[in-house]
Amino acid sequence: MLQPNHIGDLLMTTALLAALRRRATPTRITVACGPWNRDTLAHNPDVDEVVEIEPPWDNAFVRTRGTAAALRYMLTAPAAHDLVARRFDIGFDMIGSRLNGLFLARLGVGRIIGGPWGWRPAPRLTPAHVIDGILDMARVAGIDELPPCAPRVFLSADERRRGEELWSQVPATGSVARRRIVVAPAGSYPYKRWPTESFVEVIRRLATRPDVALAVVGGADTVEAARAIVACGGPVLDLAGRCSLRETFAITATADLVFGNSNMVWHVGGACNVPAVIVLPAAYESADDHAATWGYPSSIVLGRRPSHPDVYSPAEVLTVIGDVLAGRPPPSRAG
Repeated sequence: MLQPNHIGDLLMTTALLAALRRRATPTRITVACGPWNRDTLAHNPDVDEVVEIEPPWDNAFVRTRGTAAALRYMLTAPAAHDLVARRFDIGFDMIGSRLNGLFLARLGVGRIIGGPWGWRPAPRLTPAHVIDGILDMARVAGIDELPPCAPRVFLSADERRRGEELWSQVPATGSVARRRIVVAPAGSYPYKRWPTESFVEVIRRLATRPDVALAVVGGADTVEAARAIVACGGPVLDLAGRCSLRETFAITATADLVFGNSNMVWHVGGACNVPAVIVLPAAYESADDHAATWGYPSSIVLGRRPSHPDVYSPAEVLTVIGDVLAGRPPPSRAG
């Protein structure tokens, strides 16, 4: 399987890996992904081997791109030569671009599924969750017994203990039991983020409650937003830029709620059955469509829809979070 891009994109393919593991014939499953993504698959029983690749196409983490760089990588990169030597029977093109398809052809894959030159599933007549579309590729490979439509994340007992340890570092404000909320303000692009000042307003109000514990997670691009959020004071732990990927998975898996933008943390929560309140900025035209494509049964996606044409305000989001913490499904629930 070839997936060189974002962490969330690789998470979406983990259901396909589980489907491949169910094949009647013995199967050795190799995933080729960026080095930043290797830990996403740690402890995953559906993967036999992870090979690190950094192709200069369809890859947000490599600066030098272009056709010349792509062809040079295909012909001369040690990772490409290593993959050619494997002689794979089946290759899954999870990106679908011409360069990705050309790379799989260069590897001499016996049968390519997906992409411009591979076997492709029949187009769906109605919209479906992105994972359902990915699982259609398993059907093309002759697999009918499919796993649930959800990402798969596997944590060791030590990692879960680490998650508990991180939660214990949240400043205490009283002796009552606290609901744990992971705050995830990251977004792949600025226009895909609910405003930082809106997150600050919600957290400022939540931080006054004695029954919550809050932890802000994210990478280097989240540090500034996390600083502003933590400045609210109260039971807020700043983990932005300070946690490994697996620690982020662990603290999310041991949380009671994910609150944030549409990002990787949401999908980790989906894998671990952690409810989520996801807020969309104005760039998203339909919260209903986004929830149907990316959401989970326990997700609430707040954004523009016919019944609510405007972006949600901090006060509205705070009401929804309060309803979730109280066990009351909000009437605006979607996803």
